[in-house]
Amino acid sequence: MRTGYGLIESEEWKLLDCGIWAVQRKMLPQGIQTIYRQAKEALKLYKPQILAIEEPFLSKNPRLALDIGKIVGALTLAGLEENCKVETFSIPSIKEAVTGYGRADKEQVKEMVKRILHIRELPFPLDVSDALGVAICCIFNYQWRKAVDRVS
Repeated sequence: MRTGYGLIESEEWKLLDCGIWAVQRKMLPQGIQTIYRQAKEALKLYKPQILAIEEPFLSKNPRLALDIGKIVGALTLAGLEENCKVETFSIPSIKEAVTGYGRADKEQVKEMVKRILHIRELPFPLDVSDALGVAICCIFNYQWRKAVDRVS
């Protein structure tokens, strides 16, 4: 199992870090602890205000869905322990924010992530561009809420 992660500085739209946290499914639950620790390290290093997580999707494989839920729980706990606000976003809302189309495919998301962040190439699996898409969606959402608060 693997999960992509991405950290973006929101004022200048600067990519700070990205990659994959991976564990073998047969190594669970220790693997969940590994991902939790890796997330904590990144959160301590970069000190983000918000930890954005993709909402778990319904899988045809119930075992996989449970494992994904456990990882989401570990990431949520890591964020809360590091004083981050934790927000979740649905896959269609992420795709809508990044590409303008809620049913875009992963390649379309990757291309828009590269354009938004001014990156020539993402030499990582699509899990990373998906994670950066979640971060971009969160930043757009945050900026929109700030704008609405100013006029309220």
